[in-house]
Amino acid sequence: MFKNRSKVIRQFLSKKYLDWAEVLPKFQGGIIQQLQTIREYQRKSAQNDFQRRIKPDEATITLKAIRIVVPFQFEEFQIIQKIVSKFFPNSEKVSKFISDLKNSESSISASGWSNIGHIIKDNSQDGFSSFTETHCIKNIPEYVESIHVSYHRIMPSMACLSFTFNLEESFSKQLENKQNSEHLDSVILNEFIPFRNNMSGYSMSFGNESQNAIQKHIFNLIANFGDWLKKQVPISQQLNISNSIIDLYEIKSNPKNSEDLEKWIQENRAWLSDYGISTYSYKNTHLSYCRLRDSDDSFNHHILAKFEDGDEENNYLSSFKMDSLSVTVAISSILENIQNLLEHHRKVAFHYIAKFDAKILKKNRDVSTLKKLSAILKRLQHEVTNNGGLNYSISNINDLNRPDMEVNFSENFIANANYRIDLLKKSCDIVDNSLTNYLEVQNIYAMYKLQKWIFLLTVVVTFATIVSVLSSWENLIKLWEKVEKFL
Repeated sequence: MFKNRSKVIRQFLSKKYLDWAEVLPKFQGGIIQQLQTIREYQRKSAQNDFQRRIKPDEATITLKAIRIVVPFQFEEFQIIQKIVSKFFPNSEKVSKFISDLKNSESSISASGWSNIGHIIKDNSQDGFSSFTETHCIKNIPEYVESIHVSYHRIMPSMACLSFTFNLEESFSKQLENKQNSEHLDSVILNEFIPFRNNMSGYSMSFGNESQNAIQKHIFNLIANFGDWLKKQVPISQQLNISNSIIDLYEIKSNPKNSEDLEKWIQENRAWLSDYGISTYSYKNTHLSYCRLRDSDDSFNHHILAKFEDGDEENNYLSSFKMDSLSVTVAISSILENIQNLLEHHRKVAFHYIAKFDAKILKKNRDVSTLKKLSAILKRLQHEVTNNGGLNYSISNINDLNRPDMEVNFSENFIANANYRIDLLKKSCDIVDNSLTNYLEVQNIYAMYKLQKWIFLLTVVVTFATIVSVLSSWENLIKLWEKVEKFL
């Protein structure tokens, strides 16, 4: 935390020093001249970078929607009911959905998808059929036309809610303005206050400032979406959305022929990369999928780019591909959350073991959590391996391939999920067994100490009894004499 804060402060001060030196008259030496030289290089580099990533003629790119996928495990299914009821109150359709969800909650073969409805900001909005459930919330986030809510029962013990924020074109215009601008490379001076004639040095990033500016703008919007969700549904305060975000881009005025399109993408890869669209991705003829992490790993984006092909049916099918992608995103998010939790408790457990810390006997939360994680991972492994519904749910993305791999995206995802689950399960078992064995030794030692104290207390009680008997010996003799006379 301190390291990142120090870097931000250095970057801010370095920019101010360079801005200040740029407006001064040209110096011929000293620290001012060195700062001016750095800024001149920044300007030249920014111009060259702008020419490299310039937008192709007539082509347009639009961020159509951002989908937030919120995954739930079996133990959290009741939260789904509360969230849906909050967004769609007094709805017969939603009431029936919740009733069906309760009835199938414990099913060991449940799977399916439900279109719950749309959240709109104005009842006068059209474009929705009479069969579509709508609910008006006037304070929906800025730049959002409507929010589509859907539910997917992925496996018997896993489900997800998808919130698709359909965006206004004005936001895409803002992204275009940022892309169609020169961005200076980031410079960080080694000194907080450069005062010597010769600076101790500096570092400079190259070629990704435009992408950083665009992604930062998107990240801020997504953060607003997350805050809005948590405000609308207080029970969702603990929901983690950082690994469950899908951006849907739509590119138009590109070549329609697949070979020409591939060549066009390669020629304009710098322009596309500003939006996070990588040429090193899974593709079919007019669809591309890749992942993008921001610089500090606070968000993990899944980017789906749809290129214009003139076929309306493909445009319709792309929504099904996004639904299939949501399934993979939900599973990946669950696995990443489990991994983060396991790593935390693994660190704590081995710390206790290494320190021979007796506190572990008083703090059994880590032990119980590891037992719970082990059970969850066994359940996931069983359902991923033996669930035909999962293969069907992601079958719409079977045609996404990568040139350097022989398997398609869905096959690779299933294989990778099984590998990750197996790795997490083995790691969890190692920590659990190590901690359990350590606790057994600690318990034996504790029982030994307890028995030692019981023995000492027994000796003390016996001694006290003897002393008590001896102190009343004369009374016992008199009592015996009276008994003898009676007899």
